[in-house]
Amino acid sequence: TVLDLRYTPELVFEIDHSIEEGAHISAMIEHLHDKDTGNEA
Repeated sequence: TVLDLRYTPELVFEIDHSIEEGAHISAMIEHLHDKDTGNEA
């Protein structure tokens, strides 16, 4: 089927920082875990 549009939708691309934020949170948890177990470097 053919879709007739009267206008072209605007596409907006945004940078997704969730991977960096997740890696930062994981590093913080790892640091706290090492600190609790006495393996701090």
